[in-house]
Formats: sequence, C-alpha cells, structure tokens
Amino acid sequence: VMRRYSDFEWLRNQFSEEYPYCIIPPIPEKDMQGTIDKIKGGQNADTKLLEYRQRALRKFLVRVGAHPHLHNSRLLQDFLEMEEKDWELHMKAARKPQPDQHIASAFETALTRQWYPTPAAENAGASYAKALQDPPASVQVWEETKEYINRLHISLGVLRERLTQLIRRRREASIALHEFGRCFTRVGEVEGSLEQTPLSNAILAVSNHTEQLSKVYVDHADQESKNVEETLTYYILMCNAVRDTIQRLLAFMQARDQLLHQTEELKSQREKLMSKGGQPDKVAKVEADLQSTTEKKDLAISNVKKMELLVKDELRKFHHDKQFDVKGILKVFAELQMDYAAKMRRSWEGLAPTVENIKA
Repeated sequence: VMRRYSDFEWLRNQFSEEYPYCIIPPIPEKDMQGTIDKIKGGQNADTKLLEYRQRALRKFLVRVGAHPHLHNSRLLQDFLEMEEKDWELHMKAARKPQPDQHIASAFETALTRQWYPTPAAENAGASYAKALQDPPASVQVWEETKEYINRLHISLGVLRERLTQLIRRRREASIALHEFGRCFTRVGEVEGSLEQTPLSNAILAVSNHTEQLSKVYVDHADQESKNVEETLTYYILMCNAVRDTIQRLLAFMQARDQLLHQTEELKSQREKLMSKGGQPDKVAKVEADLQSTTEKKDLAISNVKKMELLVKDELRKFHHDKQFDVKGILKVFAELQMDYAAKMRRSWEGLAPTVENIKA
C-alpha cells in the first residue's frame, strides 16, 4: 500500500476531529527543506528530506499503533489496508466525525488503566503539576498549563537551533580539515621531491590522516542529527499537539460555561415573567427554552468531566514519555561524544609513531 504525505496529513486531521481528547502524535512539517539544508548540509538535500520524512512518518505510525484509543480505530485500519484508489474515494466521501460517540468508550478505558505517576519535571509550572493530578482543574489551570507547554516548545526550539549550529560547525570543520590535509600533501610532495625521508613520509601520513578525521567529523554530525536533533524536532511538534488538545478541552469548557450562563438567564426571565403575571404563551416558550438549554448544559457538563479525565490521562502519558525520551537524548548525546573522543584519540595515537621517527 502506497501513501503520500497528504494522506498522512489527512489521517492526522481526522484523528484530531474524531478523538479531540487525544494528543495525536505529530507528523513532520510540510515545509522542511530549509531546516534540512541547515541541519544536513546543502548536498543531497532532497534525499535527506525524503529519508527524514520516512523516519518521522514511520514513528508516527508506531506511536499511533501503540496509542490506547487510536490503535484499533477504523480510520487506522482503512489507512493501512485500503488500496490507493479506494483510499482516495474514502477521503472524498468521509463524513464529519462525531467526537461525542468516542468520549464515552474512551472514558471507560481511562478508568480501568492503572497509572504510576512520576514526579513533575524540575521547575515545572505549578499548574502543569496540578493538571497531572486527578482532581478536576479550572479553566485558569488549563490556560496556564498551555502556557507551560508553550514555554517548553520555545526552549526546545532554542536547544535545537544551538544543536543545529553545532552540527553545521562540525561539517564546516570537516571541510576545513580536508583542505588542511590537501595543504599538507603539497608540502609533503615538495619535501619528497628531494628524497624520501621520515619527514616527508610523516607529512604525507598526516595528510592522509586528516582525510580520515574529516570523515569522522561528518559521521559524527550525521549521528547527532539523526539520533538527537530529530528527537528534539519530534518533541517540538509534540508540544504543538499537546497545546491543540488542551485548546480543544478549553473550547468544550467555554461551550459548557456559555450554556450555564444561558440557563441562568432563562431562569431569570422566567421569574420576571411569572412575577409580573406574564402571558402563558411567553412563559411556556421560556420554559421550553429553559428545558432544552438545561438538557444541553447537563450533557456539556458530563462531556467536559469525561473529556478532562481523558486529557489528563493523555497529559500524564506525554509527561512519562517526555521524561523517558529526553533521558534517551541525553544518554545518546553523551555516548556520541565519548565515541567521537575515542575515535579521535585512537586516530592520533596511530599517527604518533610515524611522527616520532622524524630525526631532528
């Protein structure tokens, strides 16, 4: 089965509408060419972009497949199994999903799951910490939690930019080292034109050595980009997904509060009409409106309670995964630096005997 980027984009949008309480795993941004050029260099940028997108979209499917509410959805099944032509027709014919139908079943799943809470990250906002807890949170707490996620998004973006600069400098150092080695070659050729001596041999050995080190720089930059930078990019996009989910919850809360306000206004109108001996038809109309609005209000209150529990469930999962993945980033980054240092040391130690053979 072949799928285009636009198919993934459509699928994720459908998930967001049909499962408004879920933090939908992100897909790579559509316009990534400039970012890829900065991170991976201008050469073979199209190939690098394709490889990056393939890894990122594969990660999206893995995360969706492991999600407690999305993994068994009909949407995902159709996406994975339908032939291309059938899938195109399916997208065109898709009806607007009804999210309320899924809240009840997902609510039952959240109630039966056992969570083992981990401490909030150091310096986490007080509201974010409250949102991770079981009691219902106020609109203000969710607004402040969204702001915490926004600050996290900005901080991760700055961190990624600094890493991008570091990777770019490694690539620039690789090019400079290559040019440095070519200069050594010319010096060695001049020295060797007289006669082959330990000095001319050492100079040529250093030239060949710098070529090897140039490749070490490039390989190291590639590993940092693939194993660290891409994970940071994922979490920057994941922050967007978390904010979107919180915003959907806030929209539900706003609709609930509007219905609460309308209910109180209708009650006030009814009391005024009855106190003034209002006409029966007007009183009956207000009574009917009040009954209808009350039913909508009660449904909205129930849905918000269920949805908030589900969003908290999702936020705790995000918090747990974030801690695990950031720990992985730190571990991988440290291992890459140690591996890089070890390769450099071994390389220069292998060259030392050749240099020592030079007699002054």
